[in-house]
Amino acid sequence: MSAGRRRYPGVAGRPGEGKGAGVGPEGARRVRVAPRNSSRPCGPPPLALALALALALAPTPTPAPAPPPAPAPTPIPPAPPENGCPQGCRCASSPNASSVVCQAPGGAPPARLPAATTHLSLEWANVSAVDEDLLRGLPGLRELHLAGNGLRALGAGLLAPAPGLRVLDLSHNALARLPAGLFATAGALSHLALKGNRLSALPPGWQEGLGGLGWLDLAENRLRELPSAAFRNLSRLHTLDLSHNVLRRLPPGLLDGLARLERLDLSGNRLRTLAEDTFAPVPGLRFLFLRGNGLADLPAGLLGPLGGLDTLDLADNSLTWLAPGLLDAAPRLGEEFGQGLDLSGNPWHCGEALAGLHAWIRQHRRRMFAVKDTLCASPQVLEGKPLAEVATAT
Repeated sequence: MSAGRRRYPGVAGRPGEGKGAGVGPEGARRVRVAPRNSSRPCGPPPLALALALALALAPTPTPAPAPPPAPAPTPIPPAPPENGCPQGCRCASSPNASSVVCQAPGGAPPARLPAATTHLSLEWANVSAVDEDLLRGLPGLRELHLAGNGLRALGAGLLAPAPGLRVLDLSHNALARLPAGLFATAGALSHLALKGNRLSALPPGWQEGLGGLGWLDLAENRLRELPSAAFRNLSRLHTLDLSHNVLRRLPPGLLDGLARLERLDLSGNRLRTLAEDTFAPVPGLRFLFLRGNGLADLPAGLLGPLGGLDTLDLADNSLTWLAPGLLDAAPRLGEEFGQGLDLSGNPWHCGEALAGLHAWIRQHRRRMFAVKDTLCASPQVLEGKPLAEVATAT
């Protein structure tokens, strides 16, 4: 296009017009004047040209500042998952149960759990604390597993929202005490595991609400002594594990009311002796573990009430002899599993005082565990010889 026909946005040149037509880059108006003899009338420019000129001459407007960004909305907690799992968890369901297993939730339990959850596991999940409202909204919860975390304390109302809870595993944490009333609403609880904590005492009334408990594990704590009423009203208890504490004695009446007790583990404590009537309240006892204490003497009538005893573990004590007739009171030793008596790891004095034990071994040798490790410590002539061989030779 020639310079005489140059156009600018918004201004249209007219055919036949010369250089002067249009609007220059400076925005000045340059309008051609018609010749005197021209038949074209002189007058105002066309409407379109006037509008274009007005726009060209108008000052450029300053852009309006951008509005400030809207504030971020307040986060809304996610709704309780209905068909899915909380982040970091695995879920499974069946017609009668719904389980949630969270192995690494990042130090805190999930904020929301499916309302239908019946089994919840947060074992070894780096959970250092749980709020009292952890179980809120889980009325059908039947099992709660919190083992292997760093829990130091529990709120007294933790279990209140789940009155149907049957299994509670708090083992291998750092609990030094149990808050009063923790189990007040746990009437359905049948299994309670407190193994591997730092409990040094059981406060009076700690067991309130545990009338339905059948299985109690208090092993590997720091229990030094127990009140006589520590297990009072636990009439359905069939298994009690007190092993690997620091108990030096069992108070009179400790086992009163435990008529259904079948299994008692006192291994790994510091017991030196036992009263003759210690086991009188538990005539149904079938498995008794006394391994690894400092027992040096056992009363002749200790096993008298235990006619149905199947397993007796007396290994790794300080026994040098057994009172005559002690084992005769338990004629069913080894009946169920073939072997039922462990006497290994004691410093037996294989003299005349052991005649009763020798007689029992001759008749029931096959019922003994670790026969080759049940050795004479004295007299010197018999040191290191298996008790069973000496018994057979006498």
